[in-house]
Amino acid sequence: MKRWHIFLTYFFVITILILIGLTARQSNRFTALEERVKSVETQQWEWIEENKRLIAVIAKYSSAVEIEKRAIEQGLVKIPPENVLQIYIKD
Repeated sequence: MKRWHIFLTYFFVITILILIGLTARQSNRFTALEERVKSVETQQWEWIEENKRLIAVIAKYSSAVEIEKRAIEQGLVKIPPENVLQIYIKD
């Protein structure tokens, strides 16, 4: 009978130690994944902010006045409409 109690005691102690070890391992994995998620979220917010800046630049250069100003700065000359030949092709 005494052997049976010793066996059960060792069994429960070993089981509890294994469960504590597995819990610690899972906790470490969760912490590592949580840090990765925070890193990805930070990177995502940086991309969103960069996209906002790029959209603002695109919006600035999308206005006709700004495009004309940039063209003049580059030495381009505006052609009068009467000098433009348009060709229409019917399907």
